[in-house]
Amino acid sequence: MKKGLAPFPILGLLALAGCPSLLGSAPAAADPLAELDRYNVVWDSPSQNPAGSMPIGNGEVGLNVWVEAGGDLLFYLARTDAWSECNRLLKLGRVRVNLSPNPFVSGTPFRQALKLRDGQIEITAGDATLRVFVDADAPVIHVVGHGQTPRTVTATLENWRTEKRRLIGEELASSWTMQAAPAGIEVWESPDVVTSTPAAVTWYHRNEYSVVPLTLKHQGLESLAHLVRDPLLNRTFGGRMTGSGFVSEGNHTLKSAKPAKDFSLSIATHTAQTPNANIWQQEIVPPVDATIAARRTATWWNAFWHRSWILVEGDQAESGMPNSKHPLRLGVDSTGASRFSGILTGAVAKAEVLSAAEIAKLAAVRPETAAPWADIALTNGFTVAAWIKPAPGEQGRIFDKITAGGRDGFLFDTHPGLALRLIVGADEMAVPNCLQPGVWQHVAATVNATTGVRQLFLNGRLLQAEGGGSSPTPSRVTQA
Repeated sequence: MKKGLAPFPILGLLALAGCPSLLGSAPAAADPLAELDRYNVVWDSPSQNPAGSMPIGNGEVGLNVWVEAGGDLLFYLARTDAWSECNRLLKLGRVRVNLSPNPFVSGTPFRQALKLRDGQIEITAGDATLRVFVDADAPVIHVVGHGQTPRTVTATLENWRTEKRRLIGEELASSWTMQAAPAGIEVWESPDVVTSTPAAVTWYHRNEYSVVPLTLKHQGLESLAHLVRDPLLNRTFGGRMTGSGFVSEGNHTLKSAKPAKDFSLSIATHTAQTPNANIWQQEIVPPVDATIAARRTATWWNAFWHRSWILVEGDQAESGMPNSKHPLRLGVDSTGASRFSGILTGAVAKAEVLSAAEIAKLAAVRPETAAPWADIALTNGFTVAAWIKPAPGEQGRIFDKITAGGRDGFLFDTHPGLALRLIVGADEMAVPNCLQPGVWQHVAATVNATTGVRQLFLNGRLLQAEGGGSSPTPSRVTQA
């Protein structure tokens, strides 16, 4: 074991950072975050039920996120302070997001990644990309979507506390205070309240009574009740769901007013003990723009990983190179989507790792006509290079030899827009905002199957390198 990077995959309610090394100091790496992306948790298929959910949060608000096979995006919402009348910690509810046309059609390539560096979950299916995250500076959930196809988006609150419910049997045992209560004592919880305005869905659970006086009496402390602050009475918790361009469709649902390629939904949560529910609603803080929230959330998580890390080595390494059966494609993915919008020429693909000098030579002169290129095997490593003139906001493929959304090959593209990204199996590296629209630039990527080193080049110069060392594949022990 040595001091290094330990990106724990569960972001949220448990903040596992700040612990000093127990083994003393070790020389710090030049960039302690260089290895972080290798430990992103990546799934290549939807989930059957909530047991296949992916957690994320900000320490106060937590989500369990999953996509149903051929269905919708779903997530449970939780807060650390959502205590009911009888001292049970409750979920706020569940939200279902439906897109039409549906990108999650069964059999469509799928990818769901917990991106540790950004503190967000990114889901890609077909031509749609969804991002789910909890604002690091506010108790607000954001769901942001982008795609090439205009879609109608419907977001529905699914709550199950619709009437007064008495707790008995095993359910009573979930109340820390009232479990094993005598049969003559009735323990119950009130229903949630759900309301809507033309552009918002608001819901809350409010404790109009509390078990605290009863428990004080049971313990012979009734005479001292005036000295005890009741933490449950009038506690109100819930959320408000809004979205630009969304309108209410009944009390529980928001729907986009018209199909669009981009959408943004926000759910602001709140817990407080207030004299009445109206004051609680007035206290809900409106969410900031999702772009601002995403930026400050990524900044917080980057600082989190920089604070302290542990890298565990020595577990059995897996073979580093995927065995792709796809043909090598230029400017498009395996489904015919993610097309490069600008111009590509001078493509080079070799089943060998070219040196930096050889790549600089390729970047020295732009050919007048497209050069011939052929398919490559990945076994021994490879080099791909091309001259590109990106369109504004370019995010299409340059080279592709992978199932869209999968991990069975490699891709070299400009996602999420004027960036350079290389995915090889489970490994992913990217340099954001490094390209210029409307300008000829030479780009190249190399992957060494022996050392695990992956390199990105721009205009003949090394832009970024990752991998290498004694363990070129991610450590499963570290990731866990």
